[in-house]
Amino acid sequence: MKFVCMLVLCMVALSNAMYDYIDGQKCIREGYECKTGYETTRCCNKKVCDAKSSLAVGRCAPCVSNGNRCYGPDDCCSRDCDRSILRCR
Repeated sequence: MKFVCMLVLCMVALSNAMYDYIDGQKCIREGYECKTGYETTRCCNKKVCDAKSSLAVGRCAPCVSNGNRCYGPDDCCSRDCDRSILRCR
């Protein structure tokens, strides 16, 4: 029984490691999984969710890779967001 309690506590601690709070808002730390299009799972410190499509799972990163979803020129590593298809090129 003691082992089960320790396992549950470890799982809770690990899941909390991916989150941070900035100005009272919950955000996901860099390197952890995120989903684009979800306001409740924003990446911390102006990082962006590097994912292929809207509502796809990606990772919080400093910039978005070519071919992945973007919303503006500052999102993309290449600094070129094709606004017609919302993809970095």
